Amino acid sequence: MGILIAAVVLVGILGLFNLLLTAGVVRRLREHAELISNKSSGDGHGVDADVLAPGETAEPFAAESVTGRQIALTDLVQGSVVAFFSPHCQPCKERAPEFAAYAAGRPAGAEPTVAVVVASAAEAAEMTELLSPVAEVVTGAAAERVAAAFRTESYPSFYVMGATGTVSAGGHNLSVLPVAAAA
Repeated sequence: MGILIAAVVLVGILGLFNLLLTAGVVRRLREHAELISNKSSGDGHGVDADVLAPGETAEPFAAESVTGRQIALTDLVQGSVVAFFSPHCQPCKERAPEFAAYAAGRPAGAEPTVAVVVASAAEAAEMTELLSPVAEVVTGAAAERVAAAFRTESYPSFYVMGATGTVSAGGHNLSVLPVAAAA
């Protein structure tokens, strides 16, 4: 009988230990889910640690768009919009049409709108077709240079430029972009 009591107590202790470990794992999963949620929220207020923060400056670059236009950091004046996409990411595929609609709604003669598709020209063809009517599109090695200048490694990323190459807003959602003024 003593052995049976000892076995029941041991099983109870192991069950309690297992319960405590499970509660710890659940707590950590909730913390990670919150961190992931905050990172992907893209609210433009410093939450996105992997985009340039307001006031930071992109590195100088020179690139040629698919239409042959030369684009440099000095061309991105206050109010310019720069978007980074990759044809290999699902959020990019979802937000590219939204960005195209946003860019189409910008007033004629507005500051430059640049879409950087980080992929070879062949891989970027679908996005280039979508974005080229409303933005200067950069692909291939030139796109990689622009992404490196903005230290962009996660996509999509959106920036609004301030004066002298500084970023005034940045994030992973279109909510960081200014509302287009009514014509």
